[in-house]
Amino acid sequence: MKITKEIVLEALRNVEDPDLKKDIVTLGMVQDIVIDGKNISFSVVLTTPACPLKELIKRNCVNAIANFVDKDAVAHVNMTSNVTSQRSGLELQGIKNFIVVASGKGGVGKSTVAANLACALVAEINQAVVRRGPIAVRALNQMLSQTIWGELDYMIVDLPPGTGDIHLSLVEAIPVTGAVIVSTPQNVALADAKKAVAMFKLPSINIPILGIVENMAYFTPAELPENKYYIFGREGAKQLAEDLDVPLLGEIPLVQSICESGDVGRPVVLQETTPQAKAFLEMAGNVAQQVAIVNSKPKAVAAEVAEKNN
Repeated sequence: MKITKEIVLEALRNVEDPDLKKDIVTLGMVQDIVIDGKNISFSVVLTTPACPLKELIKRNCVNAIANFVDKDAVAHVNMTSNVTSQRSGLELQGIKNFIVVASGKGGVGKSTVAANLACALVAEINQAVVRRGPIAVRALNQMLSQTIWGELDYMIVDLPPGTGDIHLSLVEAIPVTGAVIVSTPQNVALADAKKAVAMFKLPSINIPILGIVENMAYFTPAELPENKYYIFGREGAKQLAEDLDVPLLGEIPLVQSICESGDVGRPVVLQETTPQAKAFLEMAGNVAQQVAIVNSKPKAVAAEVAEKNN
């Protein structure tokens, strides 16, 4: 039997995107099919380069070709990506997704999470500028409207803690894709994180919650990297995420090198082989995954989901 593109596409309809719950052919993710005898090459265009399920999808593609086309066929799968967006236009110099990182209180490591998230998503990091009240709002608007950002898949915005005019001005100025909420395991931090979630769910704001990050989740000594000591309590953010029906994006350990790396301007996630770097990379993959899920929904459905969470 001669192998055709139609046969290959029909076989790949058996491969489902685990997040979007549809097959990759229907989603338009299969491109550039080339057939040379029993050698079959094609690209799978993911919705994010940080997809944590990339290898699973690739493996399922190879299995689909073997099971539904020819057991002797050799599949060459090129995994690539095109980050999705729900924006109707690219008004701010081609930025596809604005992700805000927020917290209910200060001191929970929100800026550390934001910086490492940005690096993990291979984004540029902007120097922090301290401003207050109306001055901060004007500076924010000027930065957004007058800076040439270039083509970005993600922009990470590190918000000040709590709620206030900066938050309101930001959501009025730009179409925020979603919010990442940072907390530590203590009850007081969790209570404030819950308030931050409630703020983003207000009808006047209505921003999807991508999930919660638990920072300083446990202490791991450098000499005992496999040990975990829950100094501030255990799985508080996980319980909060379950109560609010939002994803737990990651649990970041309390490790001295995270602080030291931040102090020298080299976020710890760049040290890819360390356990703490892997924790940030996993968190970033989960954030990108949630962005893709949000962007897969029609705007009306996304608004309905946000309303449901209120």
